[in-house]
Amino acid sequence: MKRTVYNHYDVDDMKKMVRDVLREEKVPSKDDIVTFKDAILKELKDMREEITLIVGYKDQIEDHEDRIDRLEKKTGTSGVTS
Repeated sequence: MKRTVYNHYDVDDMKKMVRDVLREEKVPSKDDIVTFKDAILKELKDMREEITLIVGYKDQIEDHEDRIDRLEKKTGTSGVTS
């Protein structure tokens, strides 16, 4: 027994149409989504590690700049050469 849906399509025809559309559209599978999520999480982890590294060296870089400024003042030289 077939059930009728709007516009005289039966349920089986509607299911077939949906299946055909899904095949044509290449709807991402669960594995595709998980793989994409893993790639994004790896990128975020790498960015976090890079930021941590940069922040760790920030104090050293600022210290070097202060030391260079003091040396330039003592020697009467500037860091810019023409």
